Formats: sequence, C-alpha cells, structure tokens
Amino acid sequence: MSIPGVTFQFGNIQIVAPKTSGNAAEVRINPLTGNVRVGLNGQSEEFPVAQVVNVTYQGGSGGGDTFINALSVPGVCYGLGGNNNIVGGMSYNFIYLYGNHNIYSAAGASNTVFFNGGQNNWVSNPAGSQLLAYP
Repeated sequence: MSIPGVTFQFGNIQIVAPKTSGNAAEVRINPLTGNVRVGLNGQSEEFPVAQVVNVTYQGGSGGGDTFINALSVPGVCYGLGGNNNIVGGMSYNFIYLYGNHNIYSAAGASNTVFFNGGQNNWVSNPAGSQLLAYP
C-alpha cells in the first residue's frame, strides 16, 4: 500500500501533506509488528525499523496541521501557515515554523527551532533546544 504524500527512499521517510490544511500525520513503532508505522489523514503503512534513519515532514501551506514523531531518529519538520501542533522525536530535530500560533513539543530531545515570522508561537520542554527567530 502506498499513501499519497508518503515516500521512503534511502532510509528517509518523507511526508508531504496532501491537503492545504488540517493534515494529521504521525510516525511511531507499531508494537505488534515492530515496524515503523506512518499514519497520514486516516491511512497508514509500515516500513522496517532497521531501514529508517530519519524523518522529514512538510505541512500544508494553510497550516492547522498536526505531526507527531515518536521515533528515535533525527527529524526535519516544516510547519507552514500557522496554527500547527508538532511533536518532535527523541533524537535531534530541526523544526521550521512559519506563521502564528504554532506549538512545538520538544519531547526532551535536542532541537533547533526556527521561527520564521509570526507571533504567539510556543515551545514546550525547550531544555537542550536552540530557538532562533527571524522577522
């Protein structure tokens, strides 16, 4: 099964949100199979955990997306349009947030979080995180 917006190549799970806004995506270990389960807008597929080395996510341009990375591999995430809710993985994460009212939960990992414009953005558990704001 192949989900539109999800690709797996050279160890990278890439998720590109197919809707302009309101996307819901997550990556986590399926406890029944031991594989990495990728869920996107109600559909899912799995990849062998030993082959996954990082995760990238690009949200919809209209914002209002949710992305949860529950893995221990590095991640890169782009939250576009504002009003996004992002949960980082348990390894190093690069997070780029655009627009207003974004929420990023750092999950205790080291992170670099870039705020590109916008106001009222919030980071929970920022210990070990580098926060950078651009006008």
